[in-house]
Amino acid sequence: MENGKYGPGNTKFEKLTLSKVQFTHWDAVTYEKTGCGATALGLLTGKNPIEIAAKAKKLPKGGLHFSDRFMVEFLRKNKFSVYQVNKANSSNRKVWRHTIMDNNLILFSLLTQKAESSWFILYNHFLFHNYQITKANYLDFINFPTDSMYVLTKSDWA
Repeated sequence: MENGKYGPGNTKFEKLTLSKVQFTHWDAVTYEKTGCGATALGLLTGKNPIEIAAKAKKLPKGGLHFSDRFMVEFLRKNKFSVYQVNKANSSNRKVWRHTIMDNNLILFSLLTQKAESSWFILYNHFLFHNYQITKANYLDFINFPTDSMYVLTKSDWA
């Protein structure tokens, strides 16, 4: 996670909450092999994960790479507002309190194994990864360091 800079213009995440989201669930057996980035984007946008994966960077040893730039640009092209979370804008306060809430829609990349990160979506206590849905567990965030994190909004979801 980037450090960022403290300042008066830091993002007010509590103003970016959503009362509803519209996920598109694709068949896990057919689509989970498209990669965690494609499945996250397919869940959020409704676009076919196979078509999304075809646009991703191919790795020399096989597999796909879904960079932060790729993920953010794809979401913005699909009318999402994307706000990067960094150490400064998530801690810019004088009193201890949460600034990111359960009803913020969060896309984040966690370091899940040596030299490999994976994309996850978190909303309302649920964690989405490759079309598997689990109750969010604090151990996920202790055992897998955060590489990058974004709060997402979409005007017709607000």
